[in-house]
Amino acid sequence: MNRRLTKDFYHLMNNIEKLSDGQARICDWDSGDISKFVIGVSPSDGPYKGGKFKFKFDVVELFYPILKPDIKCITPIYHPNIDTLEPDDNDLISNVCVSMLDDWKPVNGLDDCIQALLYLFYQPNTTDSLRLADGDITDNQFLENVQNSMIGGTVEGCYFHPNYGWVENSRLNENLNPHECQSEPPKRKLFKRL
Repeated sequence: MNRRLTKDFYHLMNNIEKLSDGQARICDWDSGDISKFVIGVSPSDGPYKGGKFKFKFDVVELFYPILKPDIKCITPIYHPNIDTLEPDDNDLISNVCVSMLDDWKPVNGLDDCIQALLYLFYQPNTTDSLRLADGDITDNQFLENVQNSMIGGTVEGCYFHPNYGWVENSRLNENLNPHECQSEPPKRKLFKRL
């Protein structure tokens, strides 16, 4: 077992609450194989406030920290720096574009990855977009598209089911009829291109 990965993972496990100001947590991991785990992110402010998003981390244990972790979003999301695709096998795959991963150095660690993910939610880069159809989208159009994707709807030809975090928060705030949408993310066909 890679000592650096073990150290970084358990440090993250013990400090993620403080590191993220309560906006991230480790959702799933196998104590026998900490090279694969899931992080949940729930932004407390900004355009994605109230949403819940999960990211799968896959670390090549033998080469960590020389090689960066592979991070994929497993929750459908409208985001300029997260390209969500739906392959034939119905597993959601995303390409998360964050400069910290592009500029990865062995001094970086899992804590840096969490900070980078949070940065994406607070500072989405619409000028260097992976998925937005129109690179010249206005700030207001972008915010409207994010909200439409969170509440459930079609954005740029893709249908998004309501974000399960948004649904939970809306119910708590009594802004949503409990029968309007699902509280759990669908297991299959999370979204489809129209």
